[in-house]
Amino acid sequence: MSNILKRTPPHVYLQSVNTPDYLDDLEAGTSTTWIINPDLTAVEGVPQKYWVIEIDDTVREMTVEEKAAYDAANPPPVDSTKLSDGRPAYLSEGIVRSVNENTFIFSTATTGTKNTYLNTVNDVSSNLSGYVLPHKSVITRLIVQIEVPVSVDVAFELRYDNHEQIYTTLTIEAGQTYATVSPSIIVLPLNSELSMFVRSTELVKNPSARVYIAETD
Repeated sequence: MSNILKRTPPHVYLQSVNTPDYLDDLEAGTSTTWIINPDLTAVEGVPQKYWVIEIDDTVREMTVEEKAAYDAANPPPVDSTKLSDGRPAYLSEGIVRSVNENTFIFSTATTGTKNTYLNTVNDVSSNLSGYVLPHKSVITRLIVQIEVPVSVDVAFELRYDNHEQIYTTLTIEAGQTYATVSPSIIVLPLNSELSMFVRSTELVKNPSARVYIAETD
């Protein structure tokens, strides 16, 4: 088991993973995508968005100037009446990311993938890291599926806040293609950014997830 850090932004940090699942060369024990057991001493307590990975895999905190440049290029979502029908929308990096919908869809069209984030699917959403919630919400139902059954369990992790936290996990059992759950009340704060991570030791075909939400006080 290892802790791993994605070299390219967003710098996803996963803990206690099965190391071979993330290696390009099992014999050499190396990966071009992930740093295995990175030294995070220099960024303890620093938000991941302010981490910089140097060419030698050293992880450091951004300078004041780098933080200012990052913040200017990545403003927080703002309230807007961008849509022509008047529905409230949220903007991130100048792109409409979500509206007052009650269903969010994640999927990736592929013949085989594992340990990856799914794309967002929405007529007004970009295929970035996820959906930004325009209101405080609760999950009412979660459905996940793959096209072809595999011989291992496949876990779908609903994550938020730049992939750093897991709200809930729904698992498709080995030999099955579908799973659904109506979870106990999970409150999603306003402006939460949702993403879906698929964890598997085998390649899965066309994974997808549908998240139903409802506005709450």
